[in-house]
Amino acid sequence: MLAEKLPNLTHLNLSGNKLKDISTLEPLRKLDFLKSLDLCNCEVTNLNDYGESIFKLLPHLSYLDGYDGEDREAPDSDGEVDGVDEEGEDEEDEDGEEEEDEEMKGDEMKSVRKKNLDTIEKLMKMRRRRKRRKKVEKVKRGREKQM
Repeated sequence: MLAEKLPNLTHLNLSGNKLKDISTLEPLRKLDFLKSLDLCNCEVTNLNDYGESIFKLLPHLSYLDGYDGEDREAPDSDGEVDGVDEEGEDEEDEDGEEEEDEEMKGDEMKSVRKKNLDTIEKLMKMRRRRKRRKKVEKVKRGREKQM
């Protein structure tokens, strides 16, 4: 179905989906122009030889989760890799200084991860409290029935 609707698809991001088995990706074989596939945060990524199996299943694929079969990072889509454009020139801002985007992105990612972990921790505390309250209510109801 996907291959019929989007036969020229080159990039596909399925990250965060509940894909557990390599066989669920069989239909992607029909996407002859698919060059990049992202399956980050899918259960299938926990399988042994996951990358090797995907590249074997999809021989026309160039990049999986941002890396090629030799574990080299995919170039950025704007023709620049790590501050160096395709001509090999360092990218500079108006002051002639190299941009520090990558470092900033790393710091931003750490900040986002910390916030996410804090949120998860809060949610888990709320869940434990709710469970305790339900347990207490259940015990109270049991005592009331005995009276």
